[in-house]
Amino acid sequence: MGVTTCVVSGVTTCVCVSTTVRGGVEHNYRMILAGDAVADVHRDTHDAELKTMARVFADVKTTDEVEAILNG
Repeated sequence: MGVTTCVVSGVTTCVCVSTTVRGGVEHNYRMILAGDAVADVHRDTHDAELKTMARVFADVKTTDEVEAILNG
């Protein structure tokens, strides 16, 4: 299929979203995380996980930036 990039959004940033992003990295996908399209119950854990994702696992972008990337 030629898919090399995954865009992720969702809820429970520090569990479900993080697991999806890390799994994608393990399968050699470029992971893009729409940081303003994810949420968690606690803002502090949400923010901390976004920082971890940006540092190691994903390109964290706004939804506007993701749209611009997808539109080429």
